[in-house]
Amino acid sequence: MRSLLLLSLLLCLGQLLWPVQVLASPGHLTNLAASVDGAFVAVPQSVLDSLTGGCVSNCDGDDDDDGGSGGDDPGYPSPVGSPYWEASGRRLISRPDVYGSLVWERINSTNQEWGPFDVKYQFKEEFNWSIGGSVPSSVVRGDLGSSRLINREESMRLYIPAKTKYKLYVAYPYERWEYSYSQYQDYDDGTRDRVGSGTATAYDQWTRTNLVDSPVP
Repeated sequence: MRSLLLLSLLLCLGQLLWPVQVLASPGHLTNLAASVDGAFVAVPQSVLDSLTGGCVSNCDGDDDDDGGSGGDDPGYPSPVGSPYWEASGRRLISRPDVYGSLVWERINSTNQEWGPFDVKYQFKEEFNWSIGGSVPSSVVRGDLGSSRLINREESMRLYIPAKTKYKLYVAYPYERWEYSYSQYQDYDDGTRDRVGSGTATAYDQWTRTNLVDSPVP
């Protein structure tokens, strides 16, 4: 009776676990059943292979009990949002010494105040920038502002004290700066990578007036 039960069990396992016809012969199975009548013995490897296809565990690459990913996901972080730009620094390129030009002079040698005098001079102001690299102009404009150019005549009203000489000097100093920008990409693990860079060179000029007075003997 036990031999018949074991034979039925083996035939059922062959139909459930392996969709291919069992490779073991009926005589092989009958002899196996007869050999185990009255005792438990190990099933030959050839029989196991015919029933399971030679696979007894994790043949389909299933996850381990510890919840592993099975090797398909390398575990790299995923990008979050789109790359963005940030200003990362600046450096002064040049700031030459500029001396003013004399535009007006008066000497009051009397004992009374003179005036008023409307002294005219040229007022200049200029700011512009140019881009190097791939930084967008909108990023630079948002950081530095728009270019501008002012060139107009202005006047200064002066009163000269007694026994005093006035001199008015006007200069137009300027500076050149280089601004650096970096492009970053954020990731879902809280990190970010620098994925781009660029620079902008700015020119800034303004008007400087200097009124010099000196005593008259």
